[in-house]
Amino acid sequence: MNVERKVYDMEELYDVYKYEKSQLSCKERLQILLLFLKPSWLSKLLPIIHWLRKYEWKKLLAGDIIGGMTVAVLQLPQAMACAILADIPAVNGIYTSIFPVVVYVVFGTSKHNSVGTFAAVSLMTGSIVSEHTTVYAGNSYNQSLPEQYTNVEVAQAISFTVAVIQLGMFVLRLGAASQLLSETFLDAFTSSVAYHILNSQVRDLLGLPTEKRRGSFAIPLVC
Repeated sequence: MNVERKVYDMEELYDVYKYEKSQLSCKERLQILLLFLKPSWLSKLLPIIHWLRKYEWKKLLAGDIIGGMTVAVLQLPQAMACAILADIPAVNGIYTSIFPVVVYVVFGTSKHNSVGTFAAVSLMTGSIVSEHTTVYAGNSYNQSLPEQYTNVEVAQAISFTVAVIQLGMFVLRLGAASQLLSETFLDAFTSSVAYHILNSQVRDLLGLPTEKRRGSFAIPLVC
């Protein structure tokens, strides 16, 4: 059996079968897309759609504005302190404190949750920054020296990596795993974090001319 048929490219195929591309505008395409999106699914993805419709503007707006301004004033020194813990300039702490709360307004599900800088995360970031930041850089006289990465660049790389991991956890709905953490575990974690933060500031608080320790027993051997 011998089968012969003409080979068409896309343009010839469109001409033969009188194919016409869709002339819908972007607005019309968006309307068609919204028809297939269930309101319940969209409100789960963007909780702001759900709670904003039920928000009591006259009753709650004034109190929320006062509360927001109070938290913002308290957040300024805390953000600068956490930036110092992360081994980056203090002003970067203020910059990065703006975005978490803005994102949580759209995607957050709890009005009682506190979103912002966290000293434990800042300490962990600072340890990585101090480890991977190079001291020397090449110049016009010697280009053989390694490329320099600033503290802010290393912190940006850490933040991007963590964001990708958290986005993957969100897609896989791994947040339910937090229910497996016992109260004893959380209490122990909170206590150890408090000790670590206090211990890390002894050197700067007392003005001790000592270098940062790394490796085993770095936390108790602060001096």
